[in-house]
Amino acid sequence: MSFLPEFKKGPHVLFYISPSGTHTFMAIDFSYKIMSTPGGKILIMTWNGFRGGDNVPKERLLDIHVKASITILDNSPLTYWRIEATSSEYDIDINSITFPIISGLTYIGDNGEDDFLVYPSLTGLLMRNPWKNLPVQPGIPWQLYPSGWVSMQFMAFYNIHLGGLYLATNDTEGNVKGFSVYRFSMNDWNMAVTHYQPYGEKSLNLTYSVIVGVFLGDWHVAAEIYKSWAENQWWCVEALKRSTPSWFLETSAIHSTSLYTPGSEGWASQIPFYTVPLLAEDSIKTLGMPVIMQVWGWEKHGTFTLIPDYFPPIEGWDAFDSMIYGVHRAGGKVSVFISTNYFSPELEAYKEMRKYAIKLKDRTLEGLMCPASTEWRSYVKEIALTLVRHGVDHVHLDGSLIDPPYPCVHENHDHPKGYGKWWFEAFKELFKEIREEAKKINPEVVFSSEEICELYIPFLDRFYSRGNVAELYATHWFWQITGSEAIPLFQYVYHKYISSWGHYVHGWSMSSSEISYSIKALATSLVWGEPLEIRLPSLNERMSKLIKINPIVLFFKRATTFRYKIAKDFLVYGEMITPLNFTTPVIRIKNPSWHLSPTELKETVTPAILHSAWKNSMGEIGFVFVNIGDESVEIKLRIDLSKYNLTQAFVIEERLGGARFVGKASNDFMTNITLNPNDIILLRLTEKRVPVYLSTQPGGMVLVVNKSSISPLNPTLLILERNKFYEFQAQMIHNVDESTRYKFERWIIEGERHGWEHIAANLSLKLDSPINLTALYSKEFHVNVSTPYGSINGTGWYKAGSLASLTIPVPEFLVGNGTRVVFEGWYEDGNLLSNETRLELKVDSPKNVEARWKKQYYISVETNIGQISGAGWYDYGSVAAIRLIAPKIQGDPLVRYVIDRVEGITKEDEFLNMSLILLKVDRPRNLRVFWKIDYTGLFSLISLITLITILITIATIIAFRYSSRKN
Repeated sequence: MSFLPEFKKGPHVLFYISPSGTHTFMAIDFSYKIMSTPGGKILIMTWNGFRGGDNVPKERLLDIHVKASITILDNSPLTYWRIEATSSEYDIDINSITFPIISGLTYIGDNGEDDFLVYPSLTGLLMRNPWKNLPVQPGIPWQLYPSGWVSMQFMAFYNIHLGGLYLATNDTEGNVKGFSVYRFSMNDWNMAVTHYQPYGEKSLNLTYSVIVGVFLGDWHVAAEIYKSWAENQWWCVEALKRSTPSWFLETSAIHSTSLYTPGSEGWASQIPFYTVPLLAEDSIKTLGMPVIMQVWGWEKHGTFTLIPDYFPPIEGWDAFDSMIYGVHRAGGKVSVFISTNYFSPELEAYKEMRKYAIKLKDRTLEGLMCPASTEWRSYVKEIALTLVRHGVDHVHLDGSLIDPPYPCVHENHDHPKGYGKWWFEAFKELFKEIREEAKKINPEVVFSSEEICELYIPFLDRFYSRGNVAELYATHWFWQITGSEAIPLFQYVYHKYISSWGHYVHGWSMSSSEISYSIKALATSLVWGEPLEIRLPSLNERMSKLIKINPIVLFFKRATTFRYKIAKDFLVYGEMITPLNFTTPVIRIKNPSWHLSPTELKETVTPAILHSAWKNSMGEIGFVFVNIGDESVEIKLRIDLSKYNLTQAFVIEERLGGARFVGKASNDFMTNITLNPNDIILLRLTEKRVPVYLSTQPGGMVLVVNKSSISPLNPTLLILERNKFYEFQAQMIHNVDESTRYKFERWIIEGERHGWEHIAANLSLKLDSPINLTALYSKEFHVNVSTPYGSINGTGWYKAGSLASLTIPVPEFLVGNGTRVVFEGWYEDGNLLSNETRLELKVDSPKNVEARWKKQYYISVETNIGQISGAGWYDYGSVAAIRLIAPKIQGDPLVRYVIDRVEGITKEDEFLNMSLILLKVDRPRNLRVFWKIDYTGLFSLISLITLITILITIATIIAFRYSSRKN
């Protein structure tokens, strides 16, 4: 014991025999010998005869013989201890032996402040400075293995700088043992292991060893020593064969609700069954992930009342079945609690069932049922199977492992009287029978227990514990010892084989202490790898409503999303390993009064950064950090890769908002990380995968990586297997709308040593180092031309900023019946762009161009003689001027042709003169002009000549008369 500088001097008790009716103290004869073996040495000690005891006269010599051996292996820090004892006294049986007793302990370091005791109670207990803080008490209640109070077979006392003492057993059969930490005065304190057996035995011979050894390090090192043994035992081997469905392992959100809860007068709450599917639908939609609805208060008498008179459910089976169906339809699962160890004495049926209750030597433990009773196990099994038949997905077997083994002596129970491994075997049969028969009904059904012990791992899918809220539990007095804290000791050893889940938090509370403590409790569950549970009983406290105003609910979503989508390979399927050491601020949180009494702890002192370390199935290392404080914290990390069997690794930081490549690590790697309040970070170390930054320019295009789609709005970090070929496929066309799109152009590949481009959309790469892949896209606008006639050359998609060339190959079309259309021009938004048949257009936006056409009618004019001008095509609505040119008659200028008539004209047409007709063009026109000979000129000449002749004649006559008269 040289590593214990303050080890108390003087004689120390090595073992302690507890026979029936007496306790022995002093041996009469003692001898020892040391034997050499090929692998080390064995110390054999023998005691013969003991003098008196508590209830036996001290002068009486007792014929009791004890033999102990200590095997010391070469080059091993561990020693292996065995003991056997025999009583030849007719009235003295050997009920137990406490061996070894390691007494006289004080402290290891200078003052004990760096000393710790690690104890396997519930999830795990870590007590600082037991020399100072352990109270005077002759033993801690409930210290019996196998149970939740002693879930594994080891404990350790150590100084973080100097090393410590490791004490364990390697029993594989479930024998009852007490792992004791106690003191009788403040002078020193003790560690011991007590080995129990059934009453009435005259000898006790350990079939297993007690291991006593030394180690250097903290509780993680002690846990590794135990884990190296435990993983080779039957319960781990069998656990790997157990089929726990992925839905149960991966579901990260548990929504708890209590429907019918009795109060001191009447009902404290009455929430109808139909509420549960509505809450499930709301939570699933709000969280964006599956949810387990943990339903309390469905029972015949309400929550935890008159157990186990559960059936029919308080609203009847039809309402119960509808509730289950509704939750399933919403995408959730249903969990319920049943008791496995208690029968309410107030029930009339208890009069018949009382014979199966545990009976001690001096009394019956009313209501507490003996698991060795076949009738009681069948009763519990039928309750569980009934629920499975009605569609329940998860049956929690409450109370099963929270109680320690009891020394039942009932004369009608089929088990040895007193303590014994029968206790473990009975619960094992209960779990095994329920599981096997339930799986025939629903292969996906799962079961859990209240607390856990390693022996039951193969028969359960999960265990419920309270380590995340250990400070609040008044019944566990050792949690209240100054310097005590809950640690994930069991998870550290066994998370690979079974998962746990912690206590719920109240999601509706808005008090500052409740918010701070609830976030701490949820963060603890997260870093321990557990799903998170929140209680939101009614529609008034539904998730979608409270997430807008309550920090507890908001953090619940962040944490469950992180577990479900980011760190699943570690927190769900990985195994816990030794975490990093770094400096973090310490914060104080006022404890809410959920389970506290006035004498208990009123505040929790905790690091602001909660964290854990994990290894996944690929051998990658993951460090999880959560900031539960109110201020941002920068932590400085130094990572020794050799501790994790890595020579080099890529370091990747993953958050809810995305991931980033931190760098390539080798040997000691140092980095700083800043966590804002409620930030959650995973730091991944990998040498089997490589970081690949995948992006598109612009962001949001669809890329396919080995048949999995991704649409990175920003550069997105993928972590892909190293030295494996990956197929990257870019979406060729991404349509924004019907007139705007992006078209793939090329890949840009940037590696550690060089870069290149790839023009095909499909890219095959073998990944061996970090790489940046960017899919470049060009923006295109659609140029559309609407035209009622013909076709347009040049319409379609154009790269933004380019020129579109539009042409009219045929600028006119005959419609028929003297009608045609002629290209008029290019228009956009009613504005004329050009009237040329070819248009050059800059495409800087989607273009909708109109090709306008004008209608023309043919004006035809027919005539039998003469000439006509103006016939031809005219625009609709225009005026056609038809000129008529009369033919000339040769040799007779006084005779001409004039229009006789024109067929085809209307009253709307105008004759400006005999040679011009104006026609309104509103349809095709066909004019026929008829001419006639006009003698008017000749007749006028003759008339004129005649008139002149007459006038001359008259003038002659007048002149003649005038002359005659004169003469």
